[in-house]
Amino acid sequence: MSKIGFTEGPCPVCNYKESKFKEALISEKIYGQYLEIDCPRCGNYAFILDDFDDIHELLLSIINEDELYWFLGYTREQTEIRDYNIVNKLRSEAGTTESLSYKYNKLRNEPFIRIAKDKIKEQIIFAIKQAPKTPHDKAIKLLTNLANSNRFPGNLIPLDSEKDYTASYSGSAEEFRYYLEYLEKNDYIDIRGTNCIITVNGWKVVNEVQTMKNLPQCFVAMWFDQSMDNIYLKIEKAIYEAGYKPIRVDKEHYTGDVTDKIITEIRKSKFIVADYTGQRHGVYYEAGFARGLGIETISTCKQDDIKNLHFDTSHLNHIPWETEELLYEKLKDRILAIYGEGPLKNNDNPTNN
Repeated sequence: MSKIGFTEGPCPVCNYKESKFKEALISEKIYGQYLEIDCPRCGNYAFILDDFDDIHELLLSIINEDELYWFLGYTREQTEIRDYNIVNKLRSEAGTTESLSYKYNKLRNEPFIRIAKDKIKEQIIFAIKQAPKTPHDKAIKLLTNLANSNRFPGNLIPLDSEKDYTASYSGSAEEFRYYLEYLEKNDYIDIRGTNCIITVNGWKVVNEVQTMKNLPQCFVAMWFDQSMDNIYLKIEKAIYEAGYKPIRVDKEHYTGDVTDKIITEIRKSKFIVADYTGQRHGVYYEAGFARGLGIETISTCKQDDIKNLHFDTSHLNHIPWETEELLYEKLKDRILAIYGEGPLKNNDNPTNN
């Protein structure tokens, strides 16, 4: 969809004064109204809804004020990641006849995030789940977002607390400045007037965070029973096809204590898949250990066994399954929705052999 026809003015969502937005009727019968926002504070994203009388109030009917700032942080971060990837693509295609500005605008033509009226609550809740919640995590997120905005060490990065506070998933310019001070105090950035540079120590932290994000491994916790062998094959297939490597300790060769091996492999994993079918104590232990480390868990359980889940996990968003194929489809979709394609996506998939 062309960017022609944008209106300049306060953002309908975050109220930033210098944003652009556009309403368009795509197909009233099927899609409803389309509102695209291109805002320096909260990013480039679109809504497909019935009307836009007050989009800000609509969002606050689903989430609270703090969660709204987390949502805006997410939309901004995803926009900057998209723009960074576009710039990298253009650098790799240097020497073509089209002007860089024209190609950049053409590649940036579509908003990265589209929020549909039939999935608005689901999509917004997914977004806020990705948000850093503690002051330390917000500060480190700000550091990595500063790095995303300028990938060359030593370059000055402009700072505008009124525009940029969403880069730290903050609710105000004051909170944003608080995280900047923390980063400078810990020698991660050097503030120079209205700009900053990322220090060597700061780039070290950024690289460590990126390494964790690119971990290819997924630990699988489940009942080691023959009746579950075909279920594991579907779990394995879903993980591989999403671009990650599944690890199940009974399938690995190792020496020493099995508990030590489990702990080691969980620590090395980006996320874990825990299937609670059979209500095995080991699955509860492994999933709990992962959560204690801050490693996210995707929980699954056979439909007729969900009623037996322990009270302390029954509130989790389990994927219920009745057939192997349904489990495979739902699990793959959940992995891609939360983590995106993994680093092994284009590698040979052993489950196809």
